[in-house]
Amino acid sequence: MVNDKKQFENKAVLVIDDEPMMRKLLGGLLHDIGFTNVYEAEDGAEALKRLETSSDIDVVLCDLEMPIIGGLEFVGMLRSSKAALNPQVPVLIVTGHGLQKNVRDAVNLGIHGFLVKPVSRKALEDRIVRALKSSAIDPDVLTRKKEAAVAATSVISTPKVYEHKKK
Repeated sequence: MVNDKKQFENKAVLVIDDEPMMRKLLGGLLHDIGFTNVYEAEDGAEALKRLETSSDIDVVLCDLEMPIIGGLEFVGMLRSSKAALNPQVPVLIVTGHGLQKNVRDAVNLGIHGFLVKPVSRKALEDRIVRALKSSAIDPDVLTRKKEAAVAATSVISTPKVYEHKKK
């Protein structure tokens, strides 16, 4: 897919990460794919304040492990917020911890995507496009995919039993 930078030029993204270098890296990738409005927050508390006073954010990129309010807590608070101007804004988790429990917990809170660091430009762009066009990930779909993967793995990894024929 050829990137059409115009699809993002009037969109705003909020990057939430306690590491300044990661915010800068993600900001650079976001500018490369066409975002002109990139905002930053050091933690979930700062991000919630921003989302309570402004409705201009189209998508949020959020780290999991941060001081004060971490990523999972942030998403839970945002989704249940009466003060946030857009509590259903698409949220993508961007983390160095891709444990299945983290993915499942985040999906249950209503995220739109999950990326494991280091993040490629293409993966970031693809997830953002998908998040802007669809609703949050359905936890039931995630469960069915996991069950299908386990079933496929058990079929593939089942050892063959060889019978030795007597001559």
